[in-house]
Amino acid sequence: MGRTHLERHRRNPRANVEWLFDLDPTRAAALAAEFGLKTAPGFEQILSSRVDVVDICLPTHLHSVYSVRAAMAGKHVLCEKPFALSLEEADRTIDATRRAKVLCMVGHVVRFWSEYVQVKRWMLEGALGEPLSLSARRCQPAPAWSAGGWIGNEKCVIRRADPAEVSLEDARFALEMALASKASIEGRRDVCFTN
Repeated sequence: MGRTHLERHRRNPRANVEWLFDLDPTRAAALAAEFGLKTAPGFEQILSSRVDVVDICLPTHLHSVYSVRAAMAGKHVLCEKPFALSLEEADRTIDATRRAKVLCMVGHVVRFWSEYVQVKRWMLEGALGEPLSLSARRCQPAPAWSAGGWIGNEKCVIRRADPAEVSLEDARFALEMALASKASIEGRRDVCFTN
C-alpha cells in the first residue's frame, strides 16, 4: 500500500516527498533507491524533521500507534484504512490529533478516483436525472503485499470488518452523491460533501 500512496504523491505537483520509513530497512532502501528518496533509520528521524504530513501505510495494527506519535510531533496525518483496530484506539488517535491541533484523514480515497469524480459531477449537474437506485460492485483480489504475513494474523487485522468497512464507505459516499444530486435538482443548499 505504501508504494501506491508514494506513486500518487509523486504525481501531485503540490507534494514533495522527503523521507521513506519501513519496518524492514531492506525494503525501505530498495523503494527509496527506486524513487530517489532518503530513508529514515527510525520513525523519530521523520518526526524531528521539517515535514508537514506523515502518511501512515504500515501494517494495520500499527496505524493508531504511529498516527498518535506523528500527531504528538505536530505532523498532520494521512492514515491508511482501517484507522484503528478498536474504538479505544480510534478515540486515542482522535484525541491526540485534537490536542496537537493537526489534521488527520483516513485513506478512504475511492471518492477521489476519476470514475467517482465523474459520476459525482454528472449527478450534481443533473445529467443522470433523479437517482432512484444505485448498484455498485467492487472486485479486487486479496492483497499480496503483506510484509511478513501480518495481514493473515488475527491480532493485526479486523478480519470480519475489513471488506465491509470499504464497502460501507463506498456506499455512504454514493448516498451522499445521490442526496446532493436531488438537492441540487430541487435548488436546495443544505446538503454538503465531506471532500
